[in-house]
Amino acid sequence: MAWLNLKLKGENEMKEAWKNFWKPKYRIVTDRYVGYEVQVRCWPFWTQLSLNSNSSIEDAEKWFLQYKEKQSRKIEVVKYL
Repeated sequence: MAWLNLKLKGENEMKEAWKNFWKPKYRIVTDRYVGYEVQVRCWPFWTQLSLNSNSSIEDAEKWFLQYKEKQSRKIEVVKYL
């Protein structure tokens, strides 16, 4: 694992590297249908993010930004009863 080879100077850097290691990563790749799809890395695999297939990279980027905006508007639990 390449991330283990990092030369970290302190405990905070180690914590930050660990958080970033598990943080979802996104990419745009070509697909077999319209042209491009957005994928998310659910460690260790890359999977398609929802159902998406776009005709251009720009459309894929727009789709991703709309998806992220919807995710940020999800209802949060205020109180458990």
